[in-house]
Amino acid sequence: MKTGMGRTKRVMTAQETMDILERGYYFNNLGEKVPIQPELQYAIERSVLYRPEDRQLLPKMERDARPTIEVTGESSLDAARRLVWTENRDDVICLNFASAKNPGGGFLNGAQAQEENLSRSSGLYPCIVQMEEMYAYHRRLKKCLYSDYMIYSPRVPVFRDGEDQLLDRPYLLSVLTAPAVNAGVVLDHSARQDNLRAFRERFL
Repeated sequence: MKTGMGRTKRVMTAQETMDILERGYYFNNLGEKVPIQPELQYAIERSVLYRPEDRQLLPKMERDARPTIEVTGESSLDAARRLVWTENRDDVICLNFASAKNPGGGFLNGAQAQEENLSRSSGLYPCIVQMEEMYAYHRRLKKCLYSDYMIYSPRVPVFRDGEDQLLDRPYLLSVLTAPAVNAGVVLDHSARQDNLRAFRERFL
């Protein structure tokens, strides 16, 4: 019963998000009208679809670069908000481990995973739903490794926290949407090496 109630609430939240995106504003907990239309339009218009053959166009990390890797007990959105607000970063990018076939995954139907959380909480959905080429391509595929298609959406307005609560003010977060390898295939021992290779090449 509790699971069903949670799903119903997520469906309602997703619909509220769609209404906010259509209006271009929301009312925060202080009763203030918070506009997001200019930022949303910017993110939609400047979202870019990268095809597998476009990989050479992507920026490369410098050979001597030494990235810092942190493992924290946070959701993607909580970590992003910390980096933007607490650490005053304006270059934060979130990797969306996305559904290959359905933009936003199942967020409109109350599903709950990383992509669904991102889609309920921000203006991501209209940025990626316009890229039908990627989703149509993956629907035609007979294998579940999918491909190296990806979508870059810059400075997407985020207006909910990790618990789906509306924020007093939004923040901007760039998002890289890349199809995740199907989890069921990853668990198939006979194909594990191919799965791991595809994962490393796509996300690391």
